[in-house]
Amino acid sequence: NNLGTTPITINTGIGLLTLTGYTSTSSVGGISTGGSIAYSYTLSAAQNTPAATESTDVIALTIQDAGGASDTANLTIQIIDDTPTANDDTNSIDEDGITPITGNVYLPSRSGSGDVADRQGADSNGTPITGVNFAATNGTLGSPLAGNYGYLTLNPDGSYSYDLDNNNPLVNTLKTGDSLTEVYTYTLTDADGDSTTATLTITINGNTDGAPSIIAADHNGVAVGENTVYEAGLISVSDTSEMTTGTIAISALDGLSAISVNGTVVTLSDLNNLATNAY
Repeated sequence: NNLGTTPITINTGIGLLTLTGYTSTSSVGGISTGGSIAYSYTLSAAQNTPAATESTDVIALTIQDAGGASDTANLTIQIIDDTPTANDDTNSIDEDGITPITGNVYLPSRSGSGDVADRQGADSNGTPITGVNFAATNGTLGSPLAGNYGYLTLNPDGSYSYDLDNNNPLVNTLKTGDSLTEVYTYTLTDADGDSTTATLTITINGNTDGAPSIIAADHNGVAVGENTVYEAGLISVSDTSEMTTGTIAISALDGLSAISVNGTVVTLSDLNNLATNAY
């Protein structure tokens, strides 16, 4: 009868059940014979429920009448597990630019990068990141994990660094306006073992290293052309003036593909073979 002014709080070991009011619906001789008890329930702490999405707090109830008879029941409170949420992140790096780039897949961005905050929920811990992989390759947290174009080092607290391999031919071939991407997947786990995954996408922005050039070395000086041969050498075995030698300087800072000589295409593979053949 005093619950309206003097609530009763019961610690269930999992939460606090507070009886807040009683409404009598029937009585005999001024003594209540039935009614409704109002209550509130407050969960005390996150529950450790590995691999489960819910748990319960089962509170035993007993009623006893004036004649000594009794009945029992349970008040069951369903507790829904608060699972983690991982959000996809992005970052970018320039070819031949500053490397490594850094960020944090768990915390929100503080530098304009594409870091998006993740959420562990009520079951939080200080090392939320528990795994990282690139395609089918599982990495080790705190150690570099090779992608197609560089290396990602992801730490248990979510911080990371990415080193671009500027010696990779596919990276070096990029021109300004071109780009490549590679995607890493990481795992976020809360304190009671619930896990989820998200991705970190790295975009590599190209940089034109310089225009290609091809120049035949000038061996003639002020004379016409870059080199000279003499017809006289054609009729004399001892005279080899019908033949000469020289060099052609080539430069392709974005990576050499091929050259053309009088309409004949010479590929990079052909050029590499010149070094091992006597021409």
